[in-house]
Amino acid sequence: MSITKMTDMLATTGAFFATFTHSFKNKATDSWETPTIEVSPVISAHDRDGALASSFFKIITSDSSNDHRHHKDELLWHFVESCSRKESEEFWENAAWTTLEASIPTTPWTTCVLYNQRGEAVDVRICKTADIVSALRRVESSLFEYITKKPLAAVNSRRKELKKDLNRETHKYFLHHKHPR
Repeated sequence: MSITKMTDMLATTGAFFATFTHSFKNKATDSWETPTIEVSPVISAHDRDGALASSFFKIITSDSSNDHRHHKDELLWHFVESCSRKESEEFWENAAWTTLEASIPTTPWTTCVLYNQRGEAVDVRICKTADIVSALRRVESSLFEYITKKPLAAVNSRRKELKKDLNRETHKYFLHHKHPR
């Protein structure tokens, strides 16, 4: 009996990368393994201590409730402002979580692992998959708002429609919420 696994890039920048490993139901077995998100810093990055990877991990592993919303918003804005322009654009261009989003009905929980630059697991958390997708949307919309204040060096054509949709939702969200600057 075997379980077929697939690994997708969830997000990647010059400072860190996040992968999503999930299993497929095989005819030989009815079991599913818990999907895993692994966040790792890039060793050659300017962010030597892995702080950006750690911030990203904290954001995606926080629940989507309104408890401690002010702290979550501060953490998000610290992450956005810590990203260089190039990293922001790379995240915007390379973020892909459609597979993660599609797995919500079958696997409501996901294991998240943060690695340090030596490859050792530093933090492991089990989170709701829907909360992770919600956090990724918030990161992307916040990066979108932050980098659209300045002209983008390059715009990926396949993201233009998504940007329009996110722009509408982002403006609705930011009209009702105050963010620290």
